[in-house]
Amino acid sequence: MIVQPATGTDGEEEVSGVIMPHWLTRTAVAVTWAVFGVTAVSCSSAKALNFCTDPNYAPAEFSRVTKVGTGELKRELAGADIDIARAVAADLGASAQFTETSFSGIFDALRDKRCDAVISMANDTAERRQRVAFVDYLAAGQSVMARKDAPAISTVTDLRGKTVAVARDTTEEQFLKAQNASASGGASIKILSFATENDAIYAVQQDAAEVYFGDTPVVVAAVAADKTLVLGPEIVKPIPIGIALRPNDSLIGDVTTAVKKLYADGTMGQILARWNFTRYAVAP
Repeated sequence: MIVQPATGTDGEEEVSGVIMPHWLTRTAVAVTWAVFGVTAVSCSSAKALNFCTDPNYAPAEFSRVTKVGTGELKRELAGADIDIARAVAADLGASAQFTETSFSGIFDALRDKRCDAVISMANDTAERRQRVAFVDYLAAGQSVMARKDAPAISTVTDLRGKTVAVARDTTEEQFLKAQNASASGGASIKILSFATENDAIYAVQQDAAEVYFGDTPVVVAAVAADKTLVLGPEIVKPIPIGIALRPNDSLIGDVTTAVKKLYADGTMGQILARWNFTRYAVAP
């Protein structure tokens, strides 16, 4: 089963007949929930490489609306990860297809062969490597942001006693829980976990949370889109981000080679520059 976000739910707005993610609607950015659903297809048999992705991580992966002809609306996936996935697939002589999957179940979907790989700003961690293999292609830290009228945050200690919004089942959520577990006393961090990054960001905009904690590329994009928000410190320094594959999959070597080639021939540099991701490049 392909997991897709519902449209028209609480916190979303309808603009000109199109349901828009709530935190981007107010900045007039043309982004909407996608309605794609693609059955996983084997790359080797059908020349298609199917990626599971959660399109709630603008500008890494998101869905946008464009006009076709005189006004017909077309919804499409876009973002740095989407372009990288397509470039990797092309290097393998395949086309890229995408299965939208909530991040909380994305590695289970890979395990169950609902897709061939995962590309969704997934941090390469020792815990996750017990379940999947990674081919790293970026490295990014994790930052906080808050409303401009909120007290300034300088260190992770400043989060104590505050309500912090995060996406559920992410490394950010795990980090905050670890901070609370290791605290020797005093106020703890009040963690509000949401189904998507959009929901977590919206909670800050609507004063339901004081701080948002997420991947630096997502935070930087949100602050640029909404001038009522301010970028805080990078609490977690850059860690690898990888394409996840099933352990011992023959695709691991092919994808590793493809990523190296994309860096070597300048394709990766062009993609990263297009999305203001140059600072997240790695040495393959």
